[in-house]
Amino acid sequence: MTIPARLHWSRFPLRLALTTHAILLALGVMLAWRSGVVRSACHWDCEWYSAIARSGYGVLVKSGPEALPGQGSWAFFPLFPLAMRLVSVVTTLNVAAAGLLLNAVSLPILLWLTFDWTRKQHGIRDARFFCLFFLLYPLGLWFRLPYSETLFGLTLMLCLTRLQAGALLQAGAAGALMTAARPTGAPILFVLAVAHVLAAMKIDQQNGAAMLRKAGTASLGGAVAESAVLVTIGVSGLAAYMLYLHHTIGDALAFSHVQSGWGRHLNNPLSHITAGMRLPHAATLVPFAVIEPIVLIWAFAVGFRMESAILGVTWLLSVSTGLNSIYRIVPANPLMIVVFWRAARSLNTTWKWGTLGLFAILDIIIGILWIHGKSTLA
Repeated sequence: MTIPARLHWSRFPLRLALTTHAILLALGVMLAWRSGVVRSACHWDCEWYSAIARSGYGVLVKSGPEALPGQGSWAFFPLFPLAMRLVSVVTTLNVAAAGLLLNAVSLPILLWLTFDWTRKQHGIRDARFFCLFFLLYPLGLWFRLPYSETLFGLTLMLCLTRLQAGALLQAGAAGALMTAARPTGAPILFVLAVAHVLAAMKIDQQNGAAMLRKAGTASLGGAVAESAVLVTIGVSGLAAYMLYLHHTIGDALAFSHVQSGWGRHLNNPLSHITAGMRLPHAATLVPFAVIEPIVLIWAFAVGFRMESAILGVTWLLSVSTGLNSIYRIVPANPLMIVVFWRAARSLNTTWKWGTLGLFAILDIIIGILWIHGKSTLA
């Protein structure tokens, strides 16, 4: 019997991926053992997510762990704390430990979805290198912590792979989860919808195939209709959260308004970057804000257009309100790992192994910094 291509896993080094993932988790446990694994893993945003998972959203502006005036839990979208709460109820673990377990289980799935997307979109000659590169990538630290990066990445890649397979309704459902996970989810959904239409406008000599579709409506009108369906279904996650906020506190956009508590204000990205150059605490953020768009322009030029478009919108939205967490919001996205993999895949064997070795060393250093609560990683 012939195994359908979509179910054929032989190209994916499952054993290597799971073994590497288990080793990295064990290393994290060893590094954090004396301080307590959960306590060492749960800093900053994790404390907010944990508070929401335990008690729901606060009705006062000053809420959450060690909140400063003007800060509120509404800034944190509901999908991850809901998932933490569900895992906690099922396993009886505390919510922070539940978040660790959730991401430990989800990360291999995220890796496979990213592998599947990249293989079909660009081709992968060395599957083992791709998986090791993904798992050892230093700024993937947040995939293993009780942060929303893994769940957001999972919904993003699920949406992309379902679009790639022509499963519009499934992609819309994944989009709904994505827009309930992060404020950047809805803009990304619109990028996918526009790309869907633009792909239909492009006449392909072989099959008229769309960039994001394996098969589907060939006409422009059909693509517009499909994109409308995708957006309509996808924004339901964000709409549900906005309705909740409107009912609870009378402000459907509270998640945006409360950002001022963290010093985030809408402005020209260049203004935030130049202001960051004058602030000592932002010195480590400016290089990320400057280098990231350069990398994305290069990615677009070498044919990684979907990745660069999604990451570019993410960068623009983030830097338009401030430089906070810019080293995490864009770099800790599975598509950014794909972009860096594209730069590394043509290296010779010695340089490839050297890159992976450097990644492993940086993993340990960044992990130690995180365990000791260095605020530069907040």
